[in-house]
Amino acid sequence: MGSLLAILALALGLRVVAWQRAAMMFNDGPNFLWQAERLAQGDWIAALSHPYHPLYGALTALVRPLFGSVESAALAVSIASGLLLCVAAWGVARALLPGERAAGPAAALVAAVATRSLDVTADIQADGLFAALALCAVWATLSAANRSGGVPAPAGSAHERPDPARATLALLATAGVATGLAYLTRAEGLFVALAPGLWLLAGGPAPALRARLKGVAMFALALLLTLSPYAVALHEITGQWCLSLKPSMSNVGLGLSGPMWQAPADSPLGWPLVPSEEDPLERPGHAAPAIPPRQGAMGPTLNLPLWMGLVATASAAPAALPSAPAPSAALAPNARGLKPQAPPEQPPPALRRMSVMAALNGAARRLVVALRGETIVLLLPGLALLLRERRRATMAGLLMLALWVLVCAVQLQRSHFLTNRHMLLALALVLPAAGIGLLRMWRGKLPLRLLALLALIVAAGAGTRAQRTHHLPRIEALRWVTEHTSPEQYVVSHRQRDGWYAQRPAITAQLPVYDQILRSRLQEFDTPYLVLSVARLSATEPHWLSERLVHEVIRFGAGDETVAVYEPRFGPR
Repeated sequence: MGSLLAILALALGLRVVAWQRAAMMFNDGPNFLWQAERLAQGDWIAALSHPYHPLYGALTALVRPLFGSVESAALAVSIASGLLLCVAAWGVARALLPGERAAGPAAALVAAVATRSLDVTADIQADGLFAALALCAVWATLSAANRSGGVPAPAGSAHERPDPARATLALLATAGVATGLAYLTRAEGLFVALAPGLWLLAGGPAPALRARLKGVAMFALALLLTLSPYAVALHEITGQWCLSLKPSMSNVGLGLSGPMWQAPADSPLGWPLVPSEEDPLERPGHAAPAIPPRQGAMGPTLNLPLWMGLVATASAAPAALPSAPAPSAALAPNARGLKPQAPPEQPPPALRRMSVMAALNGAARRLVVALRGETIVLLLPGLALLLRERRRATMAGLLMLALWVLVCAVQLQRSHFLTNRHMLLALALVLPAAGIGLLRMWRGKLPLRLLALLALIVAAGAGTRAQRTHHLPRIEALRWVTEHTSPEQYVVSHRQRDGWYAQRPAITAQLPVYDQILRSRLQEFDTPYLVLSVARLSATEPHWLSERLVHEVIRFGAGDETVAVYEPRFGPR
């Protein structure tokens, strides 16, 4: 236990350093902070109307009194998620090799220093909490498999696997709760419901039918009890039975039917957007319907179980920022004739024709990139050992990993968008095996020890590298905007998170944009300033400068990182 505590202290220190070296939070961070603020104020309907699942925001709101600011509270939740991920990796490794006590600390050490683990648990985002809860579900499932006979018996022995005992059923119930909590963090948490299959395949002959039914039923009951309050809340808000408001879940029949749900207008995700010419998937004219009308600022009270805290309070919500109307379906022609009046209604054929094999190849390549070379170096010897010692459990884990890559391939084929974050569940699944590989290399010859040590150093160094420092001039510009505008005014900038740093609602515009749509947005909202990269503006919108459509007020930074504050002078259509 002492070694685990020392590793947790190391993990804590690395995550504090990583956050201090990050100039700006993750782009989705302000949405979680907005959710936490609404939950803290008792505005449960608004918080649950946001497409992001609520657990991360709820935990942030819960611990906010301990940390003062909502940003510090959210960071504390992320760091705690990183520590939980280390504990879960420790537990899974111990469950895989019960006779090898050092396997747990080795896996926890890999989880503490892994670059992607540091990236997501030292920032304001829910991915680290999701990965930790998913791995906790796997830990409980493997422990249940061991108690019900999952650990292979000595060679030559033969015995009937007994029915799951109370402890086994309790572990499967714990796995169900952890899966439900992972779902309350991210919609993808439902994928972890494959854990009962891991229990059935983890080792030895399959248990009797009655034992299997008992275990799966206990898991399903715990999962249902955990996720049902949120599903009921979504039904009360939307009038439809669904498990998520995220558009990606509609593709698999678990989201809303019909048009895409629109985030609350005063949330960062609900702020106006000017589509980029370089992203044909962002098309105006397809905006989701507004959230159903509510009485006053809050609407009718949502009567849900008190134990979930889903009862709207009588406290008044803060004044909402101006809502963004849907883009006009018919935009006037561009007076200069330099750009089309609207983006194309369909993505280019190159985007539409991604084959299944291309999507699988893209997902596999993304998996390799997400794991990084140093993790793969540690993973291979650990995987080889597990295939020999715990073949069934390892094959079950590899099956879960393969199915997740398949899910990511479907995501890539449908949205043409896949990042390292989508592979975080895969990383969580391989961390225990990488820890076992680290232990095996450390017990080998000197070159293997040096290679293992180098892998750990490289991972920790990459995870604590300075991040987003090129955004420092942008932050200065946004603070200047804060001092020279009123709270109800908008600012045009590159990302949603810029609005958080300016303390103003933001109109997101990633250059190059459609001029006429930007002109329309500037007329719809009181927007005195644009905060833009000087180099990006000169390269993508040179006519703005030549035709004096913007006037530079002040600039920050130097070289290619220079950011300027501009006054818009587009004039009427």
